[in-house]
Amino acid sequence: MAAQMRSPQGGTVRGLGSPEGQEGCDEICVTRDLHRELQQNSDMTVAVAVIRTLTKSIQRSTAQTMMGLEKDLNVSTEELKRSYPTVISVSAACELFLRYVTRTSSLDNSDFEELKDHLIERGNHFAEISLKAKAQIAELGERFLHGGCVVMVLGCSTVVLNLLETAAAKGKYFSVVIAESKPGTEGLQMQKALERAKIS
Repeated sequence: MAAQMRSPQGGTVRGLGSPEGQEGCDEICVTRDLHRELQQNSDMTVAVAVIRTLTKSIQRSTAQTMMGLEKDLNVSTEELKRSYPTVISVSAACELFLRYVTRTSSLDNSDFEELKDHLIERGNHFAEISLKAKAQIAELGERFLHGGCVVMVLGCSTVVLNLLETAAAKGKYFSVVIAESKPGTEGLQMQKALERAKIS
């Protein structure tokens, strides 16, 4: 094989389990939306899933003003961060979404529905940019993997996995040391993902 995996200690390619504190939640909530996004596409990064989830939150909002919409968005982002407190990419994606999507000159638009449509469009565009970034990171990052090198990974990132798969596909030989992490057992998830990719 193009890559050799060593010392797997143990985490699911999806680094997110069920949202904390959401058991029995009957209402439509952003944590359920996020979980659904990840289940529907196993290759999707958590960040892209968060962006799509928050874009849906804008679509669902019944606010009639920008101030009300921003309040709804803040409630949604806080719910996501509270539900997945140990997943850094959730918090980071929430902050980036708020900065990218809501910082636009179109906020001066007096037609709120038109403004809302513009924010949804920006959210979808941001998701597309983020999806492309995954492939770009893999193409640029694999150049740093030289023959016989040892790569240590912590957690289970689909971006990192894609980078390793790209390097292996190009015939590069390397070893992967996987550090286990708790409580999500993401190390085991990464081990299984590498095995499915036939990197062993």
